[in-house]
Amino acid sequence: MAAVHGLDAISLIAAKPIRPTDQQRWTDWLVAHADSHGGELWRLLDPAPAGRPGAGHSHVVHLPTSSSADFDAATELARDAVGGGAAHVEIQRDGWRRAGDGLQTDSTTDVTGLIIAHVLCADPRRTDEWDAWYDQQHLPDMMGSDAFVAGSRWRRAEPRTGGANHLTIYEVAGISVGEAIERSAAVMPQLVAEGRKHDSHAGGLTWALERVR
Repeated sequence: MAAVHGLDAISLIAAKPIRPTDQQRWTDWLVAHADSHGGELWRLLDPAPAGRPGAGHSHVVHLPTSSSADFDAATELARDAVGGGAAHVEIQRDGWRRAGDGLQTDSTTDVTGLIIAHVLCADPRRTDEWDAWYDQQHLPDMMGSDAFVAGSRWRRAEPRTGGANHLTIYEVAGISVGEAIERSAAVMPQLVAEGRKHDSHAGGLTWALERVR
């Protein structure tokens, strides 16, 4: 597979099948089209934790941005071919560009899970300071948790007012996504105690994803 850290720009598509009964048919259909366009299909883990509303989608496709138009055309053809039974609803589609070099601790391409964190600086006046902190301290701290084989930062190609215009994508291999979450969470109390968390850092949605086949 093409690891996320090997791409300079991506399109992320959050989607779900129109009818839950078509889940397997839709998954098979979408896997084939993601793969043929150089992307991957990921399943959202725990989409509706107890006491919280669901994320609204069940899967995420990541594609090289250059493939997005071809992927859309193939998707429309596929819908016609299967009589609409595998059609899906797109919850959102966003383009992202690399921000910084990222970090990689393992050259493996056998990435089986992703943690995608939507983040932002809560004080726009300190964005440059926050940006430097993220690259120079926070990303290395997270990579030091032994939870991930690669970490990369991304900026929304078309920024939104009042939204999280930054992503961090952590790639998981060799352990489960659940274990990666536990390992990365375990280092946070000490980082906070040592003053290594920027006071303007704010988190938005976090997606825990596992690769589909």
